[in-house]
Amino acid sequence: MSNKMNEQDRDKNIGRAYKNASNETTTSELDDSIMAMAQEEVEVQDAGDKSWWQRLRMPVSIAASLLVTVGIARFMVELGYYSPDSIASSENQVEVMAYAEEVSAEHAPMKPDAPTPSKHAELAAKAKESADAAQVSAARIAVEEKRIMSQRQEQERHEAEAEMQMVQKKSIEQKPVESEPSAIQSKAEDSALADFAQETSEVETIVVTGSRIKRTELETEAKDDANHLGTLKEGSGTGNQISAPAPVLSAEEWLEEIRLALEAEDLEAARAKWSDFKQYYPDYDVDKSLKDRLEAL
Repeated sequence: MSNKMNEQDRDKNIGRAYKNASNETTTSELDDSIMAMAQEEVEVQDAGDKSWWQRLRMPVSIAASLLVTVGIARFMVELGYYSPDSIASSENQVEVMAYAEEVSAEHAPMKPDAPTPSKHAELAAKAKESADAAQVSAARIAVEEKRIMSQRQEQERHEAEAEMQMVQKKSIEQKPVESEPSAIQSKAEDSALADFAQETSEVETIVVTGSRIKRTELETEAKDDANHLGTLKEGSGTGNQISAPAPVLSAEEWLEEIRLALEAEDLEAARAKWSDFKQYYPDYDVDKSLKDRLEAL
């Protein structure tokens, strides 16, 4: 505790001493004497003789600096760093670079604006129009193909009828009087010709399965029917008993065509094909539901 009191007394004494020292000032006589002594010292230094180095130190330093600067400049010029051509080329390069930056800034691609709802609607409408146009063009192509195939089938039917008429005319001229088997054969030929004309006049069936179009060609059937008619003619020449021509299609293919005709709601074609099928395949086991439906036509 005594130490603490001693420290407090010491702090008080130090504070009092600082306060007294801050209030003390010098007298004017002391200030005048100090200024007089400084003035005398300056006059003594000015009155003294200067050496030659002190007199020439500043000019020599300036001349040396100038000489060093000129020497370095000449050295750089000899190396080509500061030749007029290099300066001009550097200036041209700066101008070219500035011009290139301006051109690139002018031709820089603009950032596309964010699509707005109206643009989305326009794009959707255009896409829908394109899809509709594609569907319409596909439908037109299908109709055109169907029309061309119908014209071809019609032309072939007319040609076949003309050929058969010529054959019948020649056979009548060669055999004016026919026997009873020949008359029966002629009736068979007429019925076969009627079946052939009916089958060739049918329009090509187009079956749509998903997005694919399946075409069922009838040209092979027409050719096979013509071959069968030739077989009938040979039978009439020999005078033997008339036999049914070989089937044009297999039983499965024929039933498939009948099903396609039913799906297309072409009841007349389905009825005709079913009648021909029973003639060629009388003992074939047909599905009961399909058979009942065909018998009801």
